[in-house]
Amino acid sequence: MGQEFDIDKIQIRILFALLFSTIISIYVGVNYSAMQGYYLFTALFVLIGLSLIITNFEIVKSKLEISSPKIAHLLIYTVSLVILSSIFTDNLEYPLLSSIGLSVVCLMFVNWVYYSLEPYRG
Repeated sequence: MGQEFDIDKIQIRILFALLFSTIISIYVGVNYSAMQGYYLFTALFVLIGLSLIITNFEIVKSKLEISSPKIAHLLIYTVSLVILSSIFTDNLEYPLLSSIGLSVVCLMFVNWVYYSLEPYRG
């Protein structure tokens, strides 16, 4: 807790990333098509956001309290999401977005049941 982070610098970088993505996507949207501008905005903002996360990983790690079990839980959750959505799509013939939504709801329920039935520690 002795570390002090300069959050203002990070917020300014995020604001500049948002402004840069917005200006470039508006230019593309006006000159080409609105959907291309939207896709470019999304791609730019996600890439800039990931680069900010990678460059400030120590801050992210300490603030989100990232640990090995949390990373393992996230990976298991992601693999389960892909497997469940493919089962719903291929076997039950759900549309893709509906199968992803149903998979998220099912996994949230399983997660809630696991943590509500897990005995308290200490």
